[in-house]
Amino acid sequence: GGTTSLEAAWMCVPILTLTGKNFVSRGATSVNAQLGLDTLNSQNEDEYINKAIYFSNNLDELKKTKSHLILNRKTNNIFNNDIYAQDFYNLMISVWDKYLIQSGKK
Repeated sequence: GGTTSLEAAWMCVPILTLTGKNFVSRGATSVNAQLGLDTLNSQNEDEYINKAIYFSNNLDELKKTKSHLILNRKTNNIFNNDIYAQDFYNLMISVWDKYLIQSGKK
C-alpha cells in the first residue's frame, strides 16, 4: 500500500514491489518511482521472485539502496509536507480551472 510503503521508505527500508493493475495496488510502485528506485519494482511474479533472490544474495546492493533512501529522506519532495501540500493544492486548482473552462463557466 501507499501509506505503508511511504512510511517504510521514510525509515529507509527498501520495498520490493509487484506492480498491480489498479490505483490501490500501484502505491508502492509509485513511491519507489518517486524515490528513483524503479529497480525495486517488478512487473510480474517471475521478475519479483528473481529480484527477491538477487537482493537476498547481494546485501551490498541493499546497503546502497538504504543509503540512497537516507539521502532521499533529506532531499526528496515526497517527504516534504509543505511542498506536497502546495503541489496538491495547485493540482486541485488546475483541475477545477479545467472543469470551469470545459463547462463554459469560465
